[in-house]
Amino acid sequence: MTFLTSRRRLQVFAFSLGILLVSAQPAGAQTLPQISPLVVNSPDLTIALSASPSPVMGGGLVTLTANVTNVPVVSRSPTASATNVSVWLSVPTGVTVITQPWPTASSSTFTCTLDPSWIKCAGGTVAAGSTVTITAYAVALAPKSGSFQGGTLFWTAAVDPANTVGERDDNNNYAMASARVMAPLPDLEIKSFAAAVAPPQQSTTTPLINYTAEITNVGESAANNAVVQILTPTSGMSIGAGGAATGGFICSSTTVLQGALVTCTGGSIAPGGSVTVTATTMWNGQSYLGTAKVIADPNGTLLESDESNNEMSILVGF
Repeated sequence: MTFLTSRRRLQVFAFSLGILLVSAQPAGAQTLPQISPLVVNSPDLTIALSASPSPVMGGGLVTLTANVTNVPVVSRSPTASATNVSVWLSVPTGVTVITQPWPTASSSTFTCTLDPSWIKCAGGTVAAGSTVTITAYAVALAPKSGSFQGGTLFWTAAVDPANTVGERDDNNNYAMASARVMAPLPDLEIKSFAAAVAPPQQSTTTPLINYTAEITNVGESAANNAVVQILTPTSGMSIGAGGAATGGFICSSTTVLQGALVTCTGGSIAPGGSVTVTATTMWNGQSYLGTAKVIADPNGTLLESDESNNEMSILVGF
């Protein structure tokens, strides 16, 4: 049956995509190229990478999660599965990959190995529209001591890095993730604070009041050149105040509007260690009620992991 004149022909190409392509051209013209069904229905692998938590303390555990997806084509013909897929995750300087548990993939078709620079998972199959998750764990090494307080680690992930899988798009096969690493920090905490009447010193008959505080370093590094202050109430205090502390602190005292201020400086508190700071005032024997306060790092010059536990106040009555 003839629909066109002898000068024109109707060419019909049926593709596996299910699209009917019709084109008319003059007789004797060059035949139009056909689109390969392999390109139309080929897989398209994408990858996303995350590193958590961020920030992480030096020596802490980082979880790496790579999600590899085979994006389907919206058509009447299915997208092909991607076979013999490889996924690589970089191992940057500053981390140690955990081997217990070993890096794993959510699909048993992948086998993961480890070398000094890469976590390599190979041989996997990713069906159209599905996602395979690869999980690995690494320890972020602590930054060097000194003024440096941390840095950022960067990871790179690649799916099909050797380009052996025929894909519709090879431009979405890479991803990056980062995690901020913080140096271990001290954390000064007021563990206890109390006031008590002490016997008079031998040189005087005036009774004394001792305000004693225990300060603990619950952080992961030493608190060097620490400062602790105790402020005593003015009520009931006569002239004269002093201070003492363990841990290499040097204490001095002065009288301020609010009362006696004892400042102890230059001390060091190791992780898990404690010091005792005592402010002593002479009591005039009169009944009084007032508030005393102890503050660790009063000027905020010491970088700590928690700044909310540096003060404690007590109500003092005699």
